[in-house]
Amino acid sequence: MAHHTYSITFGTGKDKAVAKVRVVETASLFELADVLLTAIGFDLDHAFGFHSSLKSPYDRNMKREFTAFADQGEGRLESDTGVESTKVCDVFSEGEKMLFHFDYGDDWIFIVQCLSIEKTNSRKRKPEILEVVGIFPEQYPDYDEE
Repeated sequence: MAHHTYSITFGTGKDKAVAKVRVVETASLFELADVLLTAIGFDLDHAFGFHSSLKSPYDRNMKREFTAFADQGEGRLESDTGVESTKVCDVFSEGEKMLFHFDYGDDWIFIVQCLSIEKTNSRKRKPEILEVVGIFPEQYPDYDEE
């Protein structure tokens, strides 16, 4: 069995925040999104997608994307197999980055990278949060404080 380690990054420079998680190779993209969002303190309560274009989730020249919309039959690309049954091992190779677009209303944009793929004897199947460095933004900031 292999385990994949991923990072999710928000921001740059001194405001950069990074979280690292580990999932089993057969985890779905939905499971990966769930542990990534848990690591940064977000609720999985909106649609999301993984996109090969690191510039924009709306790039017209997108080569690959995997979205929650495709699970409902509304994928933009014919190759979009959705997130519920698509496995991380079928999408990510070691070192590969994808743009993670969460909540199409608030447009949260993160970069997700597969840091490593390790064959292990471990039978751990539950996703793990390994590390969180920096401060991620609040998903629902309290605007009433102004």
